[in-house]
Amino acid sequence: MQTLAVLFSILIFMIIFVKVPLTMFRRRFMIVRPVMLVAFLLTFPFIVVVDSRSIVENNHRVEAWHDRQCVRSDQVAASVFIAKDGTDLVGTAFMLENGYVVTNQHVSEALDTPMFEANNGQSYRGELVYRADPNTGSDIAVYRVPDAVGDVPGLKLGSAEPAAGEQLMTVGQFGRRHRFHVSVLNVFDNGPRGTNTEAPMSLQLQAVMMPRLILSALFFGDEESGNVTETTANGDIGPGSSGSPAVNCAGEVVGVAYAIRGYYLHPEEQTNYLVSLAGLSTELVHANWAESDNTSDAEPTS
Repeated sequence: MQTLAVLFSILIFMIIFVKVPLTMFRRRFMIVRPVMLVAFLLTFPFIVVVDSRSIVENNHRVEAWHDRQCVRSDQVAASVFIAKDGTDLVGTAFMLENGYVVTNQHVSEALDTPMFEANNGQSYRGELVYRADPNTGSDIAVYRVPDAVGDVPGLKLGSAEPAAGEQLMTVGQFGRRHRFHVSVLNVFDNGPRGTNTEAPMSLQLQAVMMPRLILSALFFGDEESGNVTETTANGDIGPGSSGSPAVNCAGEVVGVAYAIRGYYLHPEEQTNYLVSLAGLSTELVHANWAESDNTSDAEPTS
């Protein structure tokens, strides 16, 4: 099945992007959809198997995490929100001890009407305090959710970056799982973006990703998120998890999930990217400055 996935990926790439006479243009695109449909039908069972293996592996990690007497997932989930634009699910957020609600900058960009649904089932209106510059800052945005204070406990901010080999827990939305998905990550590395260790890719995965890599190099160049430093890890998180807190065994926030490497054929090939503790701490300082400036600029009430 892996071989079929590779062959069909290369075939689709050749059909769409290899130069052919203009007279064949219409005919070429007429056969793209059937080929893609056949490729999907043949590889879908393999995708299901890979996804199932990821779930099983993650369940083992979560059980081991709790056996070590680390912070329980329900304690973390109590501080987590589903970030919504009105009623549309967008990503994840969480509350800190100081009352700030943190999510990703790219999640915040999609929140025209920011609502935050807590694990207790209540939804609260959010007020934007600060959104990091996507070109120079980390992928962080900060809100105040006044009505949630007292209802939702805050998480403590950590004091040290996670070390290679350390395990972290995330709780957040995951479209293919459920709304408050628990995942345990194995940390690879922590440092400047683009220099960190990632999950190794098998030859099959490299072949499947070849068209995307070629297209990215030709048309899109390097994709920069603006994060100065990041943490890379392996674990079962996915779409919707952006903005999830990554906590250490003591329950302290030491990172924020913001991206994944979208392709994998084996659970061990999953790579997750977290805003580092340093990046988060810097943006929280900027949020405090922004909030102070807004307060000082307010009109006197008397």
